[in-house]
Amino acid sequence: AAAAAAAAAGRASASAAAAPPTRNYQISQNQYSDLDDDTDDDYVRTRLADTVQGATECARKSVGRIVPVKRREGEVSLVVGGRRFICQVEWFARHPNTMLGRMFGSSMQTNLTRPNEAGDYVIAHDVSPFAFNAILNFYKNGEIHCPPNVSVSELHDACNFFLIPFTHQSVKCDDLATLLNQLSIQGARSQFEAFLENTLTPAMARCAQMGEREAHIVCLGEDDTVEWDDEIPPSLGEQWAQVVHNTSLVRFLKYHENRSLAKQILKERGLKKIKMGIEGFPTFVDKIRNGANGEKVEVDYNYEQRPFIKLSWEQEESKSRHVDFLCVRPRTGTITAHHVTTLPPA
Repeated sequence: AAAAAAAAAGRASASAAAAPPTRNYQISQNQYSDLDDDTDDDYVRTRLADTVQGATECARKSVGRIVPVKRREGEVSLVVGGRRFICQVEWFARHPNTMLGRMFGSSMQTNLTRPNEAGDYVIAHDVSPFAFNAILNFYKNGEIHCPPNVSVSELHDACNFFLIPFTHQSVKCDDLATLLNQLSIQGARSQFEAFLENTLTPAMARCAQMGEREAHIVCLGEDDTVEWDDEIPPSLGEQWAQVVHNTSLVRFLKYHENRSLAKQILKERGLKKIKMGIEGFPTFVDKIRNGANGEKVEVDYNYEQRPFIKLSWEQEESKSRHVDFLCVRPRTGTITAHHVTTLPPA
């Protein structure tokens, strides 16, 4: 028994020696740990709310179980993803156009922003505490360094939520390709919205003024010319297409990711039956074939690969297949003219 007790004591002392020193301390059955090892204590002091349900459950439900902490003059506490961040109000005042700048600006004087019973301001949004901890650096030095455990898209969503500009000046990331891809998504949306307003909507309006409820738009470059033969035009329906000349739009739609984003924006605007791609479009006459008597019998056209957009804004497309007559089958099985009954107009 004495040997067993000595062995147990030896194991306990060895484990205690191997364990790193901890900065955790217990407060009313809730464990908090400082996370400012690599952060200036004067800038941000964070504490992890590690409840029985875990940090995620704590953030999802409430922070009522977190014991209030003392805050110095000019400090506020925010709870994001189960972590409590003690911050200086003056940090947010430097950027009044951000969400936190608006929360803790003049709105605090009018009591539009209020804490809970523990004195915490709870950010009830799906933002991880690691992403928010990186965002706080924006208020210190104007830059956000993407942590290795936070994806660039997650950081981008967090910046959009807190109204922080997501640019190559404000965000620094080791994965440059992913950062540029997120910037492309952001730029492509604003770019296509400009194309939609200035180029595509006028083309669709021309179709609507002719009574059409759908449009086939072909995007050509500004240097492309369309010269068709008057007697034998293209026979594949290209004459019904709306042609727009915009070299920037042609370059924009050559990327598959841009076309997918453009299709999503058109769906958000209520348009339907959207098809996008790249197809050959006849631009000018390449060759003319004449018959034995010299008459024109065939015309070959030069085709250029150009992007196209097909879409519809018809509201009652299911009724377009309705036919305003009733065909009654006779007993003999043969349909004759007197068996067709015409319905009165609606």
